[in-house]
Amino acid sequence: MKVTAIEPKANQTALYRVVVDGKPLGYVRAEDIIGLDIRVNRDLNRQAYSKLIRQIKYTDCYMKAVKYADLRLRSKSEVEFYLKRHGCDPVIAREITSRMESFGLIDEAKLAAAFIHDAELVKPVSRRLLIAKLKQKGISQDVISANLAESGYDEQSVLDQLIAKKAPYYKDNQSRFFHYLLRQGFNYDAIAKRIGSPVNMGSRLKRSPKAR
Repeated sequence: MKVTAIEPKANQTALYRVVVDGKPLGYVRAEDIIGLDIRVNRDLNRQAYSKLIRQIKYTDCYMKAVKYADLRLRSKSEVEFYLKRHGCDPVIAREITSRMESFGLIDEAKLAAAFIHDAELVKPVSRRLLIAKLKQKGISQDVISANLAESGYDEQSVLDQLIAKKAPYYKDNQSRFFHYLLRQGFNYDAIAKRIGSPVNMGSRLKRSPKAR
């Protein structure tokens, strides 16, 4: 196997396509060319070829990961899952997310802070549901707790916001509204204090087909 060409990518000068025996294999970074000692007309033994293929796969996965994380803030777990779903080797996926984290391309503290901010101002959600969603993203409890404390998250205020936002949609079915708020993870007593409890809704609850 012989390297027959090394061609710079048109719109990304830091990337180079490696051609072996006239067949384009993929892209590597400029520093990889030096590290792997890739040069035109070099004969590659099996070991050198395997290293080149691994680096090409790594570069392809890394480019996908950066593009994915550039759309919005992502956790390491989310990026790893995305890469595995697109055929990236799990070991390479972990290497990439660790590298991205060291470069600040993945910042789970910033993600948690942004998520909490949205939960307070844009999409009101209970503390319980908020924590559950952040854990689903693979963010540690320590990071979640630190950001909740720093944000001064006030669940009672958030509940008031959600009630004000959703009340018009449930004006004809208070019982349904109550259960909606329960599903969002808010405390039963806190909800009842604001809109009344299903028990006190009397005949309205009995008339509801869903209640039966």
